[in-house]
Amino acid sequence: MLPTQPQSPRPSQQISPVAVFNTNGMLEPSSLSRPGVFLRPGDWFFGRGDHRVTTLLGSCVSTVMWSPRLQLGAISHCLLPARPNNPAGTGHSEGHYIDETFDWMVRCMSEHGCRMTELDVALAGGASTNDITIGSANVAMAVRLVQDAGMRLVQQDTGGRVVRRLTFNLTDGCLSISHGGRLGHNGT
Repeated sequence: MLPTQPQSPRPSQQISPVAVFNTNGMLEPSSLSRPGVFLRPGDWFFGRGDHRVTTLLGSCVSTVMWSPRLQLGAISHCLLPARPNNPAGTGHSEGHYIDETFDWMVRCMSEHGCRMTELDVALAGGASTNDITIGSANVAMAVRLVQDAGMRLVQQDTGGRVVRRLTFNLTDGCLSISHGGRLGHNGT
């Protein structure tokens, strides 16, 4: 069960530079003396401050949003493009579905005074596995949502057959993506 979403300041209110933190990810002990969060499939993070968020992706897709002006960011680890037969606007996102989690991320950023046109957005994941359609369907949904919202897509590392490790630093908005082994059949 997800934690309830915290009350956010209205966009007209003064935004405080203090840490904001909301996640359903796993808190990690850190040898780097900075708080860490690991996102499992279906997890998300929203906040600012001295946090480092990591995740591992195959066919899943992460959407990463960063506001340089507000030093505020969000990241997700979604499994599927959309909930089957989901009427719009019902219930809370469980983080599994790109469309619902994207809407939640946009709402969080807006409630903290962020304009969608100022966001830097990155997409990663969507690798092909033995089910070759799910990764590409995830990427297509995420790209469409970013375009429809009028956001800037500044980084995209999607597709292929590689495992990706993402590290998102909330101190400066830096997103690092490293590639690991290959997924699925080796083509022989």
